[in-house]
Amino acid sequence: MKTKAARLLLLVGAAMAVATPALAGADPAYVGVAVGYQVSGTPQGLPYVSSTAEGAQQGAMQNCLARLSACAPAGTSRQCIGIATGVGTQWDSAEGPDKATAETNARAKLAKVAAGLPLPDTLGDGPVTTAACSWD
Repeated sequence: MKTKAARLLLLVGAAMAVATPALAGADPAYVGVAVGYQVSGTPQGLPYVSSTAEGAQQGAMQNCLARLSACAPAGTSRQCIGIATGVGTQWDSAEGPDKATAETNARAKLAKVAAGLPLPDTLGDGPVTTAACSWD
């Protein structure tokens, strides 16, 4: 009985380590994202991964300022951060346990912002989303 319990506990522990890659490493990792504007006026999110939250945020801003203009911090996370850009020059960010969820959450936040704007019902293409994770 003890052998079965030990095997089950080991299996559960291994599954948790695989399911949560950010927690599997010895050192914590943070992802910071800053959003800036390309020459065309299109917003773009640039991520930066660091062992500290402050380092991630500062690195993302420096990365953005070196490549784009009018940069603003979008957020810092130990998981994944998604950026949704669209609806003119509007953008928003959100977290999630994986890239797909982070992107979905960011789109949902941007949709709430867009719902309050006086815009036509047909906006054409949906928001462009990108995501970065602390374990990337």
